[in-house]
Amino acid sequence: MDSVWIEDEKQMKLPVPTKRGFYDALLNRPNDNMVHKNFYYPKTNNQNTFIEAIGDGVKIITNYNVDSIVKENNSWVINGEKRYDILINTTPLDLMPNLLSNIPADALSAFKKLKFNRVTNILWETDGSLNFTWGYIPDPKIGFHRISNTGSIVQPNGKFCTTEVIGNVPYEKLAQEGKKIPFLKNPIDYNVTEHAYVHFDLNYTKSKQKSISYLNSIGLISHGRFGEWEYYNMDVCIKRSIDLAKRLKDEYL
Repeated sequence: MDSVWIEDEKQMKLPVPTKRGFYDALLNRPNDNMVHKNFYYPKTNNQNTFIEAIGDGVKIITNYNVDSIVKENNSWVINGEKRYDILINTTPLDLMPNLLSNIPADALSAFKKLKFNRVTNILWETDGSLNFTWGYIPDPKIGFHRISNTGSIVQPNGKFCTTEVIGNVPYEKLAQEGKKIPFLKNPIDYNVTEHAYVHFDLNYTKSKQKSISYLNSIGLISHGRFGEWEYYNMDVCIKRSIDLAKRLKDEYL
């Protein structure tokens, strides 16, 4: 496993304890100094409010499948019908070989070595007794590894939470697992996210750099969590998008 994910401050999500910190935690309740200790949530109770606000007044084409990307005379042609001067990709890097032709063998090999994890979630009705924002379940006998108390971050608070497990796990199995946890009452919804987490195997750094280097060489900007193949949260993605917009404005306008 590549250690870059605990060394890069843009990706850092977990505390890295020192020996002193570990000892102190045995004797006292430690203070949580993580960057996500405090956060704001939209009054709309909808996290998409951020994204919708950024896109307000912007012409955005939705429900449009991209099947091919071709560069012709310094322009990008999408599906043989739409032409653009600048192209920014937010598609997961490992899917780019499906859209581009004539990728050199070494770059193609790098794209194919990129690994990721799927995640399966169930939204549950609870009994309302949860008093934490999220928690981990280090019990191999229970089929979830994390619970997010999503009902605690909306107003008014709701009696619901989300369970998470790595991989594509059938609904029926997880519904049974929920019976092992007293405060979980009824499953409400079920979802499998195809690209959820970048996988930091020993090929990670080399494969990511080679893939992005190739896209840079043909003038295609790759951006975002899976476009850059980084463990970025929404806040980092928004900040990097603002910075990219400023750079493009300075360069082209």
